Amino acid sequence: MDAIIKVKLLTSELWENKTALEYLKKSIEIGDQSPNCNTGENKANTFLNIASVYSNAGKHDVALSFCENAANLLEDMYEESKGTSGNDLLHEK
Repeated sequence: MDAIIKVKLLTSELWENKTALEYLKKSIEIGDQSPNCNTGENKANTFLNIASVYSNAGKHDVALSFCENAANLLEDMYEESKGTSGNDLLHEK
């Protein structure tokens, strides 16, 4: 009986991960078609959420690539915003 419960839980978790990834990836597609909705920060957060799902599924190498994509996007945003007012709040001394 325990084995059946474990299989059902695993199947449920796999289904939830698959569904979560579908929705997260779809949100990126929608955002790419509507740039006003998909700021770089939103896209980076979505990448991190995707990474979390992959990591929870034990696919750490895939998760790492999404983390790197998020970090690169945020770094690019920071570089673009240097010198503009209000964007250096996190880097105050």
